[in-house]
Amino acid sequence: MVYSLGVHLGTTSVAAAVAEGARVGMVRLGERTVVAGAAVYLQADGRMIAGDAAARRYHLHPDRVAREIRRRLGDPTPIMIGRTAHAAPVLLAHLASDAVSRARAAYGHAPGVVVLTRPASWGPYRRELFDEVPRLAGLSATRTVTEPVAAAVHYAAQRPVDDGAVVAVYHLGGATCEVTVLRRRADDFDVLGSPESIERLGGSDIDEAVLGYVNRATNGALAELDTDDQTITPVLAKLRHDCVLAKEALSVDTSAVVPLSLPDRLVPTTVTRTALEDLIRPLLEPTMNAVRRALASADVRPADLSAVFLIGGSTRIPMVGRMISDLVGCPVVINTCPEFVVALGAARLAARIQETMPQPSADNAFAAALTDPARASAGHAASAGTRRPPVPLVGLRTAAARGAPAQPKPLTGAHDDKSARPLRTRAARIALLAVVATLVLVAVAIALLILFLHRERTIVGHGTATFVPTVTTSSSYPVGPTWPTR
Repeated sequence: MVYSLGVHLGTTSVAAAVAEGARVGMVRLGERTVVAGAAVYLQADGRMIAGDAAARRYHLHPDRVAREIRRRLGDPTPIMIGRTAHAAPVLLAHLASDAVSRARAAYGHAPGVVVLTRPASWGPYRRELFDEVPRLAGLSATRTVTEPVAAAVHYAAQRPVDDGAVVAVYHLGGATCEVTVLRRRADDFDVLGSPESIERLGGSDIDEAVLGYVNRATNGALAELDTDDQTITPVLAKLRHDCVLAKEALSVDTSAVVPLSLPDRLVPTTVTRTALEDLIRPLLEPTMNAVRRALASADVRPADLSAVFLIGGSTRIPMVGRMISDLVGCPVVINTCPEFVVALGAARLAARIQETMPQPSADNAFAAALTDPARASAGHAASAGTRRPPVPLVGLRTAAARGAPAQPKPLTGAHDDKSARPLRTRAARIALLAVVATLVLVAVAIALLILFLHRERTIVGHGTATFVPTVTTSSSYPVGPTWPTR
């Protein structure tokens, strides 16, 4: 069963989606949610753990965990994990490899095409570094697209967008904000002008604003805590998590409670939606300025926009959509799960690429096995009437969900064992042929030596050579076994 994979390597989270033709759905990467944390943890034995398992260890071993790795791409200073320096592309490769490994565990074989996404505002240097990620992860048949293009492709698959229509993509993720203006062209989108980006502004800043509100509401109870006390670390970790839950709850409710569990008492704090909007309005105003700059760069007036597509988990906050609608005066479109849109669009683009790739001939099983052994096996099973049923696209039971988390393959030069098998087989045949040829030459040399000694003995014993055997050779004499070549 051939499938395509789209992977969104975000600043704070990683999401992956699969496509089988027109069907798209998410692959579960996280332990409690579909997405996984964009974190990498270095174990004592030198092995890397990626995703939620790494993010969980941050509060216990912050010096051995790397977070917000994508933001460090292009920074000449290496990322220190423990006492070891790591380059950002290598750590991003671990995140990509982990996502692909979990999809492989769910489907039983690797995807046909993998599409990775990146911000549209990156310059040539960061784009060049990001292009190294698939190679470092040992991935083949990969493509890279920008996040706004992937998001627009997914939205266009759900609602009609006329050819030539101009849309804007407003992305407010966990730690970044980006605004891009696009024009619809056939089945694709072209970027107009220069995308606007705010590097350090996103959902994590809103979480900090809620945490500060709780601190003020409790008369500075957080400031009194001893952060060096190991027993306080889990208290603060739980409080931050509760602030995130409260922020998410206020997207659908008008109030939420943040319970602060102090060592000697429990202090619940109520946060209303009105209070949250007052907190985050100063944070969102710069993003509205980014919208204005992106439109000006594209030479597009707000009246020329057909729609604004919202992506990123932080766009769930109702105030975000209202502010944009008041600014541009056009429809604002948001998906039920805006944090999945980029990965879903990347999966759709991967499926398009998969359709254009040449497939091995059905009557050439040997060639099919070389290009994709899993596909050849699946085809053989289908001919025998044993094709397995398709795996559901939503809520996939990965190895992690069954209690055995899928481990990514080590990032070494021999990552792709299947592609190395033909090379190893050819080398073994060449070595065997060399051994056989050597044995034949040795045998011929011994035979010639025996005949020469026999001739000398005959001449010495009888005075005249009455019989001198001759050795004839033929150019058709088989030197050794012949092997089929590929």
